[in-house]
Order: sequence, then C-alpha cells, then structure tokens
Amino acid sequence: MTDNRLRINAGAPVQAALRAGGNEYPSARLNAIAERYLAIVEEQRPPLSRAEWMAVFDALNGVALDDIRAESDSRGMPSWAGIAIEIADADRLNGLGRKWGIDAQALARRIHDMPEAARIAIVETAQRFWALSHLRDGAALDLATAHPATWPADERE
Repeated sequence: MTDNRLRINAGAPVQAALRAGGNEYPSARLNAIAERYLAIVEEQRPPLSRAEWMAVFDALNGVALDDIRAESDSRGMPSWAGIAIEIADADRLNGLGRKWGIDAQALARRIHDMPEAARIAIVETAQRFWALSHLRDGAALDLATAHPATWPADERE
C-alpha cells in the first residue's frame, strides 16, 4: 500500500488558502486547490506553436521558476509579467527568435498582453518541461502541455 502522506512547510500562500477555506480538513482543501489549479492551467495555457513553446522554455532556462511571484519583490524575485521581458531579452541578447525561427519580440508582446492566468499557465508549463528534461524535447513538450493526470504512470512519479 502506498503512503500518500507528505510533510510540507506551509508557507504564507498555503496558510492563506487553508484559512480562506477553513482549516478543518487541510488535506481535502489542498487537494481541491491543486485540482482547481490544474484545471485553470489547462484552460488558460495559450495555444503557442511548438517553436514558440521551445523558445519560451529556452528563455526561462535557468530561471528559478518556483520563485516567480505575482509581483516582483524586494529581493528582486521576478513576477509572472516578467516572463515577457525574459523572452525579449533572450532574443535581443542571444538571438532567441532566430534560433527557433519565430518572431520572439512579437511573442514577448503577446505574452505581456495576456491575462495573468495565462502567464501563470506558461510558467507552470515551463516548470513541467524542465522537470521532464531527461526526455527528448518533443516528448517533454507533449507531456508539459498535457494534464499530468494523463501522463504515463512512469512520468507521474
């Protein structure tokens, strides 16, 4: 029998989410939040081309994706809105658009103009891609842009 218990450090966002829904059943609350979050990511993920996704992943390579916040903070942690800047800079400084055969500046502008939920979905998709980096790029992209519940059993672990 699998033991699904986790020991986590409940930071301020988890504490606020639990408080907002009541603390009586924290496991149920966290599972509900995760289910809703995954649904929002699937719904809000923008329909980028494969080359655009690869450019996004390339531009965000090395960015501490878990540290991206709603707003830049005093420590200089980037915001979700900052991913457009990362893409524009990677194009200007390193030829991102030329490398992937896209107009990276136009992509950066499109991402800048997207709703916050779409930018969050981009960050989540990039994090998934880099977690799957042991796979070939096409397979990692296919999984990163799919709901994790649909992944093969060996990639869920």
